Amino acid sequence: AYVDGVLVASGTHAITYNGTQLLRLGRWGGFNPNQGGSRYWNGQLDEFAIFNRVISTSEIQAIYRAGSAGMSKPTATTPPNGVVGWWGGDGDAIDISGNGNNGSMQNGALFAVDKVGQGFKFDGVDDHVSVPDSPSLRPTNLTIEGWFNWTSFSGPGQNVLVAKTVGSGGLDSFALFYEPGQQRLVAVTSTA
Repeated sequence: AYVDGVLVASGTHAITYNGTQLLRLGRWGGFNPNQGGSRYWNGQLDEFAIFNRVISTSEIQAIYRAGSAGMSKPTATTPPNGVVGWWGGDGDAIDISGNGNNGSMQNGALFAVDKVGQGFKFDGVDDHVSVPDSPSLRPTNLTIEGWFNWTSFSGPGQNVLVAKTVGSGGLDSFALFYEPGQQRLVAVTSTA
């Protein structure tokens, strides 16, 4: 994991997919509220991308240094190598990677001025972006990239940036959330 272009942790984990999981920006959640309910992001997300490869330190630092210029903005005529989903949040939840992994805004999710043009704004109650499953969103190797800014935090494990839930249970194929008390990003993968 990198924070502001600096490596803070790394690791390798197997990821299991069953072909039915939604990808959600700003939400983790089982379908059954009795299984832990849902957890939401309260703040903004911008330029979220999923790669089907591990991107290099120099690529991460270049994205960070680009700042408000974005990864390939204003329009990516050729997306960066290996991008399988890329949601800029510039007035829609369209996947600008060219892979057709378009999302839909849920429960009043909004757009707001953000790091690169506009980004997604979530209220921490029920807003999120939902993206249907597709084979391209089941990478063997995975990098999640994006800018995030919080409005307020909930308890540990509650501040979810992105998650792809396994089936109807509470496990994740992968999830990324922010732990405010310890000021850290936490990545979760599942082999179950």
